[in-house]
Amino acid sequence: MKGRARGSMLVVLAGALGSAFPSASVHAQEPPTWPEPPGVPNLRRVTHLDLGTPAPDFELPILNEAFLKGNPTTVRLSDLRGQHVILNFWGVRCAPCVIEHPELTKIWRRFEPRGLLVFGLLSPSESPESAMTWSSLNDPDGYPTLISKDATVGADYRVSGIPHTYIIGPDGLVLLSSTGWTPEKKEELIRLLDEILPAD
Repeated sequence: MKGRARGSMLVVLAGALGSAFPSASVHAQEPPTWPEPPGVPNLRRVTHLDLGTPAPDFELPILNEAFLKGNPTTVRLSDLRGQHVILNFWGVRCAPCVIEHPELTKIWRRFEPRGLLVFGLLSPSESPESAMTWSSLNDPDGYPTLISKDATVGADYRVSGIPHTYIIGPDGLVLLSSTGWTPEKKEELIRLLDEILPAD
């Protein structure tokens, strides 16, 4: 992977997000922690896992009708070795998250033939039912969302605000950590995926 591409994605765009979502910005106060509140984080103190470190393993259920009926299907990260995985921490009440979600779905569909997997991880402060309702209305063909009953996985991944996106490589190591969402970050993500994913 080119160092410039990797470095450009590890960004802390406080100014960009502040101008894009002025009503949700945070100023002279302590930054929110995952999962409360699930809005735009104070990006001056964003934390993340370092590149090249092992992504913490987890096994979580997929949000769907079977989950709501008590018969969930689970995903274990370690079972996905050999593939590139995007893990996106998000929430329905997070303004940039709901802008990002359908755009990330487009990226998933574009690169899915090249082996890309994408999973959302819903903020545990939000109800699965509300996320299903939002998804059915706004992104019905979106990538799967995983459900965690508490903030353990977010803490393991050092998530201090959402949206927060990780790319995990085929060897289970962190390739990218990115907080927030802007059109520029979308284009950078596309360029990076085009570089690291196997050719068609």
